[in-house]
Amino acid sequence: MNIAKTNFVTVHYYLKEDNAEGKIVEQTYDKEPLAFVYGVGMMIPGFEMEIEGLAAGEKKSFSVVAEEAYGLYNDDNVVDLPIENFGSEEERAEHLEIGKSIQLQDNHGQIHTGEIKAIGTDKVTIDFNHPLAGNDLFFEVEILTVRETSPEELQEMGLVFES
Repeated sequence: MNIAKTNFVTVHYYLKEDNAEGKIVEQTYDKEPLAFVYGVGMMIPGFEMEIEGLAAGEKKSFSVVAEEAYGLYNDDNVVDLPIENFGSEEERAEHLEIGKSIQLQDNHGQIHTGEIKAIGTDKVTIDFNHPLAGNDLFFEVEILTVRETSPEELQEMGLVFES
């Protein structure tokens, strides 16, 4: 079976910065393979474009430009928030640390993850860009399995499609 929309796929991969000689950012060979439903937005667009049509047992190496990965770095995603939004002085001392990942909820109830970049006397600077935003990526992928996704699996993931 070849990878197509709504197939359940498992892969092992190396993810490197920039190109084949780049630093390894992430890999699955020493842990569980990555499992996902293809074609429903679970993976970055450039990754999906490159593996479409592959079958179990195939390997492929490819580059993905930043625009087809985690997007370009956007200065507008770096925000200053009033320090009083982060609780008492004791709570801030315990939870705020430069470089730490933090999750915040917006007015619509959505959770956003950012990295604390600076802590001032009256504000906290948080970068909500993905850590790999602005980076071209290089993948070495091994397709392990490709199968139909069961209706139950799709429903569990909230992925119900009209026939």
